[in-house]
Amino acid sequence: MKLTRIEVFNFRKLRRARLDLSDKQTLLVGANNSGKTSAMKALRKFLKDRGGIDTRDVTASNWAAIEQIAEAWTHEAEADLSPLLAQLPFLDVWLHADTSEFHHVAHLIPTLTWTGGLLGVRLRVEPKKGVDIKAQYLAAREAAQKLQPGGATASGFALWPRDMREFLDKRLRDLFELNAYLLDPANFAMTGPVEPHPLPPLSEGIGANPFAGLIHIREINAQRGFADAGDSSGDDDESMNAASRKIASQIQPYFRKHIDPEKDPTPDDVKALEAIHDAETTFNARLKVGFANAIEELEALGYPGGLNNPKLSISTQVKPIDGLDHPAAVQYDLSGDKSGVKLPESYNGLGFQNLISMVFQLMRFRDDWMQVGKFKSQVVTPDDRGIEPLQLVLIEEPEAHLHVQCPSSNDLEQAA
Repeated sequence: MKLTRIEVFNFRKLRRARLDLSDKQTLLVGANNSGKTSAMKALRKFLKDRGGIDTRDVTASNWAAIEQIAEAWTHEAEADLSPLLAQLPFLDVWLHADTSEFHHVAHLIPTLTWTGGLLGVRLRVEPKKGVDIKAQYLAAREAAQKLQPGGATASGFALWPRDMREFLDKRLRDLFELNAYLLDPANFAMTGPVEPHPLPPLSEGIGANPFAGLIHIREINAQRGFADAGDSSGDDDESMNAASRKIASQIQPYFRKHIDPEKDPTPDDVKALEAIHDAETTFNARLKVGFANAIEELEALGYPGGLNNPKLSISTQVKPIDGLDHPAAVQYDLSGDKSGVKLPESYNGLGFQNLISMVFQLMRFRDDWMQVGKFKSQVVTPDDRGIEPLQLVLIEEPEAHLHVQCPSSNDLEQAA
């Protein structure tokens, strides 16, 4: 099974855009402000967040047509919402599945004659069930006109809503929702203009999350906050190490899920835990001796005092994760095994730090998805179909084209 094509309509800079996906990596390359971020946002809002779309996400050039549609409602007995929906954002997703994968895609099969191949789903913004958009818009306009019969003042002040844009600025999320519809694979064409495929007659929505249990989506956002080793604004360790902990922060979640010896310990884990216990015992004995005089002096001053006040005790508790929770957890070995010269991660180039960070995240995403090692899925829902057959990773890296190195993701099913 694989994702074949995604088409974006009426979303920000992408009024009509097609994205044909390769089997493993798909790169979006273009000039600044050409729509790459719009594509990533569309995939996130439709496939991952399944909502959160507002008026700023509607292609700007569509508003003139939307206002004409709303203005026509004042002269029509009934409102046909089809023209309005055609101007709002929607996303078409095409995937290819074999008959052996029927159990994953049974709810996406449009006809009984399907014998494997393409399947299409449209995710679109539409009014919630039982909501009369026309009636609510006209009622809001009428209320404003009663309070302000003359319309806008000479200074330009006017009550809400002056137009459909203002109405939807406030009400779009309350009145609209995402819903999915099945597309007819017979309408799919490998080439040709990007045009919306017509929905089959009498189409009914199948809900906002048709890909539950089918596509596992993760993302790596740009601007991960790395800084040069000399960028510290102060002399304290906290400001110096703010950036150098970034790669270590990628290692820690992987450690907790897949390596932590305290989680379902193996015989090797038992040895490690015993060594930590012995070190903790030895260190606590040293702390007891080292603080003995100070505690004795404190008690001589009357604290703790009385029979019911506890005595002060100082000890440590060493956890396995503590070994990675410090700036020196990740270092670069400059000389192999010869001299042992190492530098903190913040002393390497920012691009290299970014790439290493992305690789660690990709490995963590892969192993979480496949539930390898000690990681086990703790959340099981009635819709659970086991491990999702498709892994879609959205990576936003504006400077990727400047780097010769490219993180390998051969073990990922899909990457965009």
